[in-house]
Amino acid sequence: MTTMPLLTGQYLDEGRLKLLEVLGNGAYGTVYRALDIGSMHLTEPVYYAVKVVKKTSRTDPLNNREYAMHRSVSNHPNVLSVYKIVCDEFFTYVILSFCSGGDLFSSIHDHIYYQEKSLVRLLFVQLIDAIHYCHQKGVYHRDLKPENILCSADGRRLYVADFGLATNNSWSMTFGCGTSYYMSPGW
Repeated sequence: MTTMPLLTGQYLDEGRLKLLEVLGNGAYGTVYRALDIGSMHLTEPVYYAVKVVKKTSRTDPLNNREYAMHRSVSNHPNVLSVYKIVCDEFFTYVILSFCSGGDLFSSIHDHIYYQEKSLVRLLFVQLIDAIHYCHQKGVYHRDLKPENILCSADGRRLYVADFGLATNNSWSMTFGCGTSYYMSPGW
């Protein structure tokens, strides 16, 4: 895991976005909530999530592959949208939709969906539809877990996120790929 400096307060995309606060940290980067500076005059300002990844080389093929696959499926209503990718000398900034409802893991932990059978069915259909769409486009996520599924503020919509382990190979001999807690027994 690469140690990331704290970038809160920094501006990016030619001053259009300001990184406000850390939303989460992962193995390869940090996700911030960012304010669209041009929206400050609106009644409701516009926010984005910005995934910041430290560059390991000038052209990191792993990251380029991840972003290309994510972008290829992000027009589905239940896949987190990728708006833009901005790079500087040290970091890659992936500008994504901001989901104020947090992740599905937190929602489950907070009992948001407890005894809400019709809502759970609605969300499950959204998830199946998103994954089916990804598979039709030749993108296989390989790390589906509640932490990689984001929720809308009202909890009625979900969005598949984090395509860091995705592949476009329909068959793989890579075993043990993904998060160990969510792998089938025996791996």
